[in-house]
Amino acid sequence: MSGFGPLLWRGLESDPRVGGLLAAVHRADHEALERYALELIGWGRGATPAGDDLLAGLGTVYPWLARAVAPLARGRTTALGVELLDSVAMGAPPEPIADVVACRNASSLAQAARRLCAIGASSGTDALVGIYAAMASQ
Repeated sequence: MSGFGPLLWRGLESDPRVGGLLAAVHRADHEALERYALELIGWGRGATPAGDDLLAGLGTVYPWLARAVAPLARGRTTALGVELLDSVAMGAPPEPIADVVACRNASSLAQAARRLCAIGASSGTDALVGIYAAMASQ
């Protein structure tokens, strides 16, 4: 498995970029947040690299994070990665991501998570890890 999916069982802190980003979010340390976001933007293979997908998931839960990260993406990732991060920053995440965040019960969450994880080689799973990281750290 490529991407961030393994963090669901190894622990979010097992990736120093993700752990550092979450710590920066909690401390409201914008300098550290930018540093870790820059390490994640464009990381991984695919039309939307894994780092972009993870940041999109996080940004859907933390809109202020999405607005801080999106401008950093230009010139550092794919055109689709920039488009993804911009759409989340504008409050219009892709429907499969928004559906997971909007779930209010376990049954609908399981269905929405399966739909999201079916996207791309690891894109949906990486976005789900970002959502999980944000929600687990609230």
